[in-house]
Amino acid sequence: MRLAARPPVGSDSWIEELRNSVIASEIEGDFPVLGRGLAQRVDDALALIEARDNRLADDVLLEARRARRRVAVLLIARWLVSEQRSEPEELAWIDELGGYSVVHRSGLESSMDGYYAWRDATIAIIREEGAKHEVPVASREKAVEMVRRSCDATVKRMAGSFDAHRLKQARLLEESERQIRTIFATMPCGGCLVDSDNRIALANQAAADLLRLPLDRLRGMHVRQLTKDMKDQDGGPLRSPLSELARETGTPQAAHLRVPDGRGRVRWLQVHAAPILDGESSVSAVLVVVKAKPSRGSWPR
Repeated sequence: MRLAARPPVGSDSWIEELRNSVIASEIEGDFPVLGRGLAQRVDDALALIEARDNRLADDVLLEARRARRRVAVLLIARWLVSEQRSEPEELAWIDELGGYSVVHRSGLESSMDGYYAWRDATIAIIREEGAKHEVPVASREKAVEMVRRSCDATVKRMAGSFDAHRLKQARLLEESERQIRTIFATMPCGGCLVDSDNRIALANQAAADLLRLPLDRLRGMHVRQLTKDMKDQDGGPLRSPLSELARETGTPQAAHLRVPDGRGRVRWLQVHAAPILDGESSVSAVLVVVKAKPSRGSWPR
């Protein structure tokens, strides 16, 4: 007969199975009484935690924290009942929160505050359950000390996980920037990357040639300074640079612009501005592509 597969660590069924196994335990003693009481009141512990640590606006990170806090409380409850230590895969799943925090831009200080809120809420429930079931004070405080030590160990692991993920993100960002610079250097048309301050953070030589500016002057220039003499395709003043419109609307923008050459003549440029979104769907930068009027064919007047 084939045995049923064990639910993956962290899944809803695994968490429910963990909770039920703790509550159903018939082991006697002061610690088992505290453990069963803690498992039965895991939702009360979560409410106490979130009442103190409620600064997160990111729903994904909040849900990840909530699930791991629930498991952390239940692992403490299981240890009180059976003295079973957490398994490596259980600790690894909890420590993944460091990666979530980095990706969702939650600082290490915020993560540590969350762990201390978990510790204090768990201790509060243990003391309440101890008083309700008349568990000797010495047993209660021994359980409390164990929770403190567990929290200290968890904070150390979490800090290590946070730093490891932050280093990985930094390496990925460095590689991404290297690839962008390579693409900019080799692309046949003009390219500019506009940062959150509406300044040109990166540009290639093709863009400098089309805009007739030295490359070192183009980099760092504010887009409004760059476009102040440009006109729309009807010859009217350009109200807003396309990069600003792309940032404000979150959608790509395109236009044919007139650029006076200082000699009474006009050059045409085709400009496309595309917003670049970060992990939170906010515009982190705008990619601007510039092309000259083709030698054949015509553009609008």
